[in-house]
Amino acid sequence: MDALKAEIASKRKFLQDEPLAERPTKYMRRGDIERLCQEHEQNAQEKKNREEEERRQAADTSDKPKGTRVSSFYLDSSVS
Repeated sequence: MDALKAEIASKRKFLQDEPLAERPTKYMRRGDIERLCQEHEQNAQEKKNREEEERRQAADTSDKPKGTRVSSFYLDSSVS
């Protein structure tokens, strides 16, 4: 009986400490499911956009020269 009372007390304490939104539920509301689906789709789209942007940046940086080089010919001709 003491074990049962201890278990009830621990569950009661857990429910008091946890906010309502964080509690696990057996059932979900339709609005919650739709919101989660929209968030999932939005996150997938953002991830796709980020990956595409990274590929573009990688392609842009590989096409550009890495730096400007000054030929010694130009340096020597300006002295004369």
